Amino acid sequence: MSEDLLQRRISALPPIAALPPIRAPLAIENPGQPLKEYAIAIAVYDKRSSFDPQTDPIVRVEASRLRSRLLEYYSGAGAADPLTIELPKGSYVPIIRLRVPAPRALAGESIAVVPWQSGADPDLEYLSHGIAESVTRRLANIPDLRVAPWSMAIRLKGCAEDLEQTAKALGVRTLVVLKLSARRDWYQVEVEWLNPEQRTHLWGCRYTRALPELHCLEDELSVDLVERFRPNHA
Repeated sequence: MSEDLLQRRISALPPIAALPPIRAPLAIENPGQPLKEYAIAIAVYDKRSSFDPQTDPIVRVEASRLRSRLLEYYSGAGAADPLTIELPKGSYVPIIRLRVPAPRALAGESIAVVPWQSGADPDLEYLSHGIAESVTRRLANIPDLRVAPWSMAIRLKGCAEDLEQTAKALGVRTLVVLKLSARRDWYQVEVEWLNPEQRTHLWGCRYTRALPELHCLEDELSVDLVERFRPNHA
């Protein structure tokens, strides 16, 4: 596939799936050359040479948002596009490839996102609810996946200890349970996707983030979940 064709497809994409500030043409012009977080911050965000990615997560935050926007676009308006743009986790180099038809979600798949309630810390509960609501909203954009509304899930927050009853009340087959904890300046989110009726663990992951990066975790989590629903799609 020619570089001109790739460039035309990139420029034709709607804003939601475009690649500023992480430019696909830069990857095309310099094949095999990794894009470094520091270099992106200097060139794109006009950061000073003293920029420290350990204290300023702007590049990681924007990369996570971009992954989420690409996922939403290709799940909706761009579902029929012949080319896809991906930004793999752990890399800032976009991958442009011919579309491979994605396998459909499991027949009859339904899901709800439920924050685990400990009641010990109102601030943690507030953050946990915010993450759960955002993930619910993003999953609801995935075709063929039925997602319980957040307005219903939040009413059953006290039922989190009886997960099978929670799933039945929400009319879903599976649950994504979020557990948020904090230690000093770091937050840990434990995520488990499970089938309560069959008492089956389907997938789980643990994320550790500083507070400035916590607000974009829902993007990364949503992408990770969709990768499990549709391994060749996200």
